[in-house]
Amino acid sequence: MVNELSQADWEKASGEILGSALRLFQERTGFPVKVQASRLLIAADQTVDALIRVQIGRLEIPLFVEVKDSVTSSNQISRFIPASKSFPGTWMLIAKYISPAICSLLRTAQIAYVDLTGNIHLPIIIYQRSEPAPKDRPDSIQRTRYRPSIHTDSVTRLLLYFLSNPATLTYRQRHLAEVVGVSPAAINKVIGFLEEMDFLAQQSDGRKIIRRKSELIARWCTSYTDSFRPHQLRGRYRRVKRDPSRHWMKDMDIRGLQAVWGGEPAGAILTRHLEPELFTIYFRGAIQDVLNRFRLTPAADGDIELLEAFWLPILDYETILAPPLITYADLLGSGNERNRETAGILFEKLKLGD
Repeated sequence: MVNELSQADWEKASGEILGSALRLFQERTGFPVKVQASRLLIAADQTVDALIRVQIGRLEIPLFVEVKDSVTSSNQISRFIPASKSFPGTWMLIAKYISPAICSLLRTAQIAYVDLTGNIHLPIIIYQRSEPAPKDRPDSIQRTRYRPSIHTDSVTRLLLYFLSNPATLTYRQRHLAEVVGVSPAAINKVIGFLEEMDFLAQQSDGRKIIRRKSELIARWCTSYTDSFRPHQLRGRYRRVKRDPSRHWMKDMDIRGLQAVWGGEPAGAILTRHLEPELFTIYFRGAIQDVLNRFRLTPAADGDIELLEAFWLPILDYETILAPPLITYADLLGSGNERNRETAGILFEKLKLGD
């Protein structure tokens, strides 16, 4: 892109990409962000396109920004990744489009990224940024205090229950720990984290309620897609035999299995706006039951993905569907424009943000 345009034209184009990406970032994450400097010299032979500051709760995180057009080859960021190792957790790549392979590479390198198609990632290291203890401590020891990250398993699990079934906020902590499968100590930390981030408020009658729910959902979806969901995936498969004369719902009857539809099939059932191409199944119990029912064989490019259902059946929707929040996150995180459109319809239809 830079080679094809004059320097002035590219600076104008990169400024537009930066502005659009940061507006999208703020909208999706709820984190305020401001540009502190442009074309900043940070070393003798190194200039960054911008220095931004992202407000996460009470912390303000500085990030060096590199702006690109479309990034589909690792050669395009061959200098960017080595440079980021000097200041881990303080770099962000912004582009019109970043391919899935490059997104994976950036996540491994702990580099934040945003593109105009909606791919957004903040490394865990940013969420776990610490606060030093006061310098006047008697023992003069500077300790680090870590807060729970929205990317941790305990936060992801608890938030699914809190957002899907607000009544769980009234559960006694011991009962909630048994339901969700996390320790009471972890629950204390998560509730404290939500209160500190102003996502949880206590009413005059003592009941707790979620505040800024749409913003919290956006952040949960990013965390679920980038950090939690990959650990639930048990593989991609295809059917040994498929009857083209039958509709997919008849060809793949999920009833009677300890399993529910997620992703595109659930989106199709809930909105009638989609014809599934990738079939997402969340299962409980033995994976072999699902493999036998549909006669599945492993295939890296298969059209069926199997994931473990980590929640209790009380959150299932209409018995054969994953919780709507799971389906919404699956569709939103797919990168497919039709799926994202369906996710928007689902969000409005089921009033997920209310």
